[in-house]
Order: sequence, then structure tokens, then C-alpha cells
Amino acid sequence: MIYTHFLPPVAGTLRSPSIAVVADILRATSVMSAALYSGVSEILPCLEVEEARLLAASMPDALLCGERQGIKPEGFDLGNSPGDYTPAICQGRRLVMTTTNGTRALMACSSSKRLYTLSFSNIRAIFQALAGTDQPIHLVGSGTDGQISWEDSLACGMLAHALLDAGHEPGDDSTQIILSLYEAELGWMGIGQSGYQPRLVEILKRGRGGKRVCEIGLEKDIVEVARLNDFDILTQVVASPWRIIQANPVI
Repeated sequence: MIYTHFLPPVAGTLRSPSIAVVADILRATSVMSAALYSGVSEILPCLEVEEARLLAASMPDALLCGERQGIKPEGFDLGNSPGDYTPAICQGRRLVMTTTNGTRALMACSSSKRLYTLSFSNIRAIFQALAGTDQPIHLVGSGTDGQISWEDSLACGMLAHALLDAGHEPGDDSTQIILSLYEAELGWMGIGQSGYQPRLVEILKRGRGGKRVCEIGLEKDIVEVARLNDFDILTQVVASPWRIIQANPVI
């Protein structure tokens, strides 16, 4: 069964055997896909800016990255723009990351059996990891400042639609809603496609998050986000220590 959370659930709600997939399309989970694909060994998420600064300072090879209200904090190496995470910068480095919404959503889902991060750039890899499971699947939007996110709902709807075709069933009305949203807005775009999707750029701009990204002069980030299956990797959150890695495909 597929369940949908438009905003992160109360911490500890999602327990084994539930599988959670967190989306923060603009832009944290999109950055995670880009960074891991470009050679980052692991991503260490932090809730607070000062926590991230202290952790990065203890790791000579670490990149300190993230944002607050869309803007790179003072002293950070990189912000939250997927296109900045190139192999030349990322290869062999660890990444310490804190964001306004995405890292908090991941923490809220940490009690699930397995936890993945979703972007349009790795949506097919996530689908392939989930298609054959008989465990409950929870699709979780990170939201924007405590409000439901247009872009997260679209991505979750696209993944839910593919899972429906693979034999899974909606478990709640929220999943029915994102399925209808996908069919209305993205039905022309299938999970088997790849590459840049200019129509997706215009659709993403219509949401509150997309408008905010444009307002701060980072419209280019929406173009980077609107690339389908460019990073065919499975991005998984694991414990001990808490980190995001490129995982092996589930067999």
C-alpha cells in the first residue's frame, strides 16, 4: 500500500516495516542526488547551521553546504544549487548539509525500516527499489515553511503512479490526490523517460517554492531540477552514523 504525507509526520510515526521516501525537490533532495552522483562519499545531514559548522570543522575533507530561506549561509562552501555539485568539487569528499526543510523531513522519517531521498533525476532508481516490495510505502513531502509543497506533491504523484502500474494500491486519500495531480499536470511524462524536460520547468515555477527560487535569482536551479533520470542512483539514508549514501540496488 502507498501512503502519502504532504508534510513530514511526527517523528517516530513511521516504524518498521514501513519504507519512507522523502522529497524536497526544490532543492535539498535534488542536491543530494547530484552530489552523490558527482562522487561525494556520503552526506551528513544536520538540523542547525551551527551544528553543521562544527561538524564540518572537525572533518578536513568536508564540504559545508546548505541554505536558510534559500540563501547560502555565511562561510558555507556551497549553497543549495544542484548544478554547483560537479565532479571536480565533489569527488572523494564528504558533505555536511543543513537545509530549511529537507534535512528536517529526513529526521522525521528516521524510524522507518528504509529511507530514500527522491528527485526527478533519480526517480526511476527509487521506483525500481520499491516496485517489488510488499512493505508499506510512505511518500513524504518536505513542504515549504510548514506549507504543502507543489513540487514535492508532483514528484510523489509521479512515483505513486508508476508504483500503481507495478501492482501497488493507494492506502489513503492523500495518495489519490497526488495521483490525480500527476495525471493532470505531468501525465505526458513517464518514469521511463530521461533528460531535460522544459515543460516541467514551467510547471515547477507555478508553485510557492518555485516562485521563491526565482525571486532570489536562482531560476537556473529549476532547470537543473527538471532533468529526468540523469542520475540513475539509489540515494538511501542509513544510521550509525546518520548519513546519506549511494546504495546498491535492492535485489
